[in-house]
This record gives sequence, C-alpha cells and structure tokens, in this order.
Amino acid sequence: MKITWHGHAFIEIQVAGKQILIDPFITGNPFTKTKPEDFNPDYILLTHSHHDHVGDTEELAKKSGATIVTEMDMANDYAQKGFKVEGPNYGGTVHFDWGDVKIIPAWHTTANVPLGMATGLALTIEGKLIYM
Repeated sequence: MKITWHGHAFIEIQVAGKQILIDPFITGNPFTKTKPEDFNPDYILLTHSHHDHVGDTEELAKKSGATIVTEMDMANDYAQKGFKVEGPNYGGTVHFDWGDVKIIPAWHTTANVPLGMATGLALTIEGKLIYM
C-alpha cells in the first residue's frame, strides 16, 4: 500500500492495483501540484459535501468510471446523476476486494451545502486502520 497526501484533505491510496482518492480537491487547491488528468481512480471516497473536499469528483468519476463512496444522502444525489455509488448510512461498512470502508459520524459543519452531514472514514486495508 502506498499513501500520498496531495494537500488539504486530498489523499491518494494505491493498493492491490487500485487507485483510491479521498476528498479529491485538486482544481484550486493551493497545496497540490497535481491536475485532475494525473489520476484515473477506481474509487473516490468523500467525507462531506464542501467544495474543498468534493473538488473534482464528478470530472474524475465521469472520466474513469470510479465508484463514489460516501454517506447515503450524497451517494443518492450522485446516483441520480448517473454515477456508480456505494452509500452506506452512518455506522455502515462497505467491503471491497482491497479493504473495507466504514462511515462514521464526524463533528464538522455543513453550512451552506445541501447534502448530508460530515463523516469520518475508517478504512481497513492490509490489516491497518486508516481514519480520515
């Protein structure tokens, strides 16, 4: 497993031949030198709907066919737009061949955004627990 921080909350994980992006705020992120075209994700994980976390999700998912993993309200919105999604409710876990993602309530405002509450993501990959 390789984990790369690309600035702000944007994390890339490479594991088992998969590219996983968490909160892919790329365009407009002053802390990254990357561009959306540098990535071809299999999965995009989102903690909440603030623009500096959702970032380039739609562009990346359209290009790559990535599955978007986020809490149920946001997942339903993306599904209505035609994206592949996994949207467990708080406390729910989604199992993948590379690991598990559990959606956990998090304390963070979602003022001025219409979708869902903030979440933490507990990833279990290769026997390690990673919390976002």
